[in-house]
Amino acid sequence: MQQLIEAVAGALTGQITCNATVKKIQVEETATRITWHQLGLLTKEEKFDYVLMTVPLPALLKIDFHPSLSSLKREAARGVSYENAGKLLL
Repeated sequence: MQQLIEAVAGALTGQITCNATVKKIQVEETATRITWHQLGLLTKEEKFDYVLMTVPLPALLKIDFHPSLSSLKREAARGVSYENAGKLLL
């Protein structure tokens, strides 16, 4: 999985922010405004031309979207359950 992340990151130019808690995504006419917490303390807000975000579905429901996600998308996110999993290497 790490190789996939590094390959995508290597192909991108510009700012890459990891391990941030996204609080708000506002889609505007010419850009997307993102508000996030960095290191749990610092709140930042910036506009971007493009946004690529990966997030677990339970976390997606905690983000304030403008315009709002459709009711169908919110219901789909609520309908996915995550189970505990373990891996064993012999």
